[in-house]
Parts: sequence; structure tokens; C-alpha cells
Amino acid sequence: MVKCGTDDLTLGGTSALGWTIAAGGLMTAAERFAGDAAILSGAILTFDQAADRRRDGHM
Repeated sequence: MVKCGTDDLTLGGTSALGWTIAAGGLMTAAERFAGDAAILSGAILTFDQAADRRRDGHM
């Protein structure tokens, strides 16, 4: 899945897809994000959660 555009996107459900974040931001919780992430220059991946979590996958 490719996230384009300068706006931010919040994942409310679970995703096991691999993501390329080409622009803007992608926000999720670590327990809901099981795929790999390629974060291009100027893009942001944010894990928004209250507790520490372990996340498997490649960044």
C-alpha cells in the first residue's frame, strides 16, 4: 500500500500490508500495524499509544 499526499492518515483498524509512506504522515498503534514500512524522505510514521509495545517488521 502506498500513502501519498501531504495530509496525515490514521489507521483505525489492523493492517498486515507492507506500506510505503511517500509523503505526509501515517499514524497507527504498533499492535495494529503488522506490515513492513518504507518511509521516504519527508514522510512520517507515528505510533500513537499509551503503553510501550513491541513491533515486528522492517522499517
